[in-house]
Amino acid sequence: MGSGELTLRERVRAVFRWEVPDCVPWFADLSWWHNAHQFRGTLPGEYQGIRGLVNLHRELNCGIYLQPIDPWRFRFDCRCRMQEHDNLKIISYETPHGTLRQVIQFNPEQYTFVFQEYLIKSSADLRAFRYLIESQIFEPDYTGIEEHQRIYGETGVVVVCLPRVPLSRLMVEMAGVETTCLLVMEEPDAFSDLLEIMIKSEESAYEIAAGAPAEFAMFPDNLSSDILSPQFFRRYSLEYYQHRCRQMKQSGKHTLVHIDGLLRGLLPLLGESRVDCAEAITPEPFGDVRAEELRSIASSDELILWGGVPGAMLVPEYPEDKFREHIIHYLQIMKQNPRFVLGIGDQLPPNGSLQRVKIVSELVEEYGKY
Repeated sequence: MGSGELTLRERVRAVFRWEVPDCVPWFADLSWWHNAHQFRGTLPGEYQGIRGLVNLHRELNCGIYLQPIDPWRFRFDCRCRMQEHDNLKIISYETPHGTLRQVIQFNPEQYTFVFQEYLIKSSADLRAFRYLIESQIFEPDYTGIEEHQRIYGETGVVVVCLPRVPLSRLMVEMAGVETTCLLVMEEPDAFSDLLEIMIKSEESAYEIAAGAPAEFAMFPDNLSSDILSPQFFRRYSLEYYQHRCRQMKQSGKHTLVHIDGLLRGLLPLLGESRVDCAEAITPEPFGDVRAEELRSIASSDELILWGGVPGAMLVPEYPEDKFREHIIHYLQIMKQNPRFVLGIGDQLPPNGSLQRVKIVSELVEEYGKY
């Protein structure tokens, strides 16, 4: 970065202030690659730990951001048992209305986690789950945020992790897609009551997040239009997003939502949600929207679009000429409207190429000047 140029942090902050930076901001999520190689014992010593991850971003000249940090200590106020064996984590919560069990499987080859068993398996579990949710306790803890602020410096921005909104939390963490949909169809009144209980139980979490010493806050909802329909989103999540985004805005924070799947159905609604940024955008050929369509599909010039580099393009097997062509073309689109941040949609995979990440940085410096 030459003399007089903005830092990586200054570039992304300029976009969120509705200013035009000197160059397209380029921020990458290398955490999956980093964690997988650290687990395997193949990570070089200079890249170990969070400081090593920041060093890696500095060497590659890309910003760091997606280490969403909880601003609280969290627990359920009920008896909990945990067992781990054969790459399985089994968690049981004992309530006066029954025991809820969750099973999470770890895949060491891919360094991924999958829910084998959700806490809610049917409507018979709702009473116990209500008790569990109402027993949530959040206590403020900003030490992790403050530490990351110091370590990141001008290389990145710290992002506070918000709770998933209730519908997404049910689909991703607590019940799964199928059971959630069955509850909506078979127990609509009980389902609506459950959402209200979840909303009330998270009030203290949002108050703590609002007071956190950071500029950015993310809904880690993992949205995808083929999983969550626009009708469901509008009915159960849109108003809640609007409410929480207002709350974060009043505390001086910019909001992001993680939409790492198909875009066409939900991206237009994010323009209505008052969220500042749709993050982890993946266009064609791996997504369902052409890069040229993104701004019109978003239906809002105010919504910041963060992403554009499909993670699958960063593996050595993907043709390098097509990869370079995509990056240059996307940079040209971005320069037509400064409400973009270049990022990976959604992470560098464990078999990804650091050299490809470096090439993106070089292309940004060559073709990304405003």
